Amino acid sequence: MRSEHNRVPESALPFVPVRSNRRWTCSRTCLETCVADQINEVLEPYDLDVIPASNDRIGGWQLMYRMLQTSEWQIADTCPKLIEAIPSRMHDEKRPGDVLKVPGDPLDDVADDVRYGIYTFITSAAKPDDFVLQDELRALAELGDLTSAAIRYQQRREELEYSDRPAVLGRYGRRR
Repeated sequence: MRSEHNRVPESALPFVPVRSNRRWTCSRTCLETCVADQINEVLEPYDLDVIPASNDRIGGWQLMYRMLQTSEWQIADTCPKLIEAIPSRMHDEKRPGDVLKVPGDPLDDVADDVRYGIYTFITSAAKPDDFVLQDELRALAELGDLTSAAIRYQQRREELEYSDRPAVLGRYGRRR
């Protein structure tokens, strides 16, 4: 039996996999690796990370409703459980705008998973490149490798400078 100290707290869940230049790691101190770290290890070869999902239930349901109404989001016929789950949800009379949570109902979990994924994907913002660079350089500087930090700074600055320029095709392509 796992002790209470080894358990990953429920607030560490759920997570949504995304392609990003940021990585969310667990800041909790526990004896075993946190769930986010374990998932990141599995997803790393595929250039995916996890980020904490938004727990805004009402905002998530409203976004799903609006996206379905405006055809911004269409559900494929290859998602039969989701097609079954959405019409079966009922309004929560105690919380206007929310959907009633039904413990043990697998369709409730399907609808919640989609709400987490869509709302978090739409509302999450990428970390600015300057902050990503700052984190990379801080790690090198803490190791005492200032030469590598200076070289990495120049490389990233050049990458950022050229990433904003339009691509030029043909004989007179981009020259440095």
